[in-house]
Amino acid sequence: MSQEESQTPVAPVAPQAQTGSRLAGFIGYLIAGVGYGLAFGVHIWFFDKADPYRVAGNVSMFAMLFVFALAIERLIQPFAPKLGPDSEVARADLDAKKVVGASAEELSTAERTLSAARNATALITWGVASAIGFLLVASSNILLLRTILHADARPWYWLDLLVTGLVIGAGTKPLNDLVTRLERKP
Repeated sequence: MSQEESQTPVAPVAPQAQTGSRLAGFIGYLIAGVGYGLAFGVHIWFFDKADPYRVAGNVSMFAMLFVFALAIERLIQPFAPKLGPDSEVARADLDAKKVVGASAEELSTAERTLSAARNATALITWGVASAIGFLLVASSNILLLRTILHADARPWYWLDLLVTGLVIGAGTKPLNDLVTRLERKP
């Protein structure tokens, strides 16, 4: 190995960014899990004997899920910046370093910090959206698998609640993509 290769600096991974992402992931999954548990309890206490909602066509079900997902997105949108670390501070720091002409290593660290802040906020926001989706599904007794499967099919409630709540919590883009793919299918 030459002397030049041995002196090449290695960009360190920001330990606080890794810790923040892990914490945000934990918080996001915790919020979603608490929402799931509450939703399961709501169903058991109030809707266990009620028949699930049925629609005439599967497209109607996707439209309903899209409306639920859109409503949750709009509900969470004003609070999203407060649900995770402030990415505006990291963005301002990155912009300032670009103006000053900071080194590539400093720019890379600032970009990773900004990315970690945005990812942490996205994870926590996903957890909140999924928790609200679980509660909405349980309280309305609208279940995706029971609706689209044959009338005699009775999938496990916990699985149906999980799938439907996650579909709603994922937001409108995945639903839009799914409906578009289903429409193209011959």
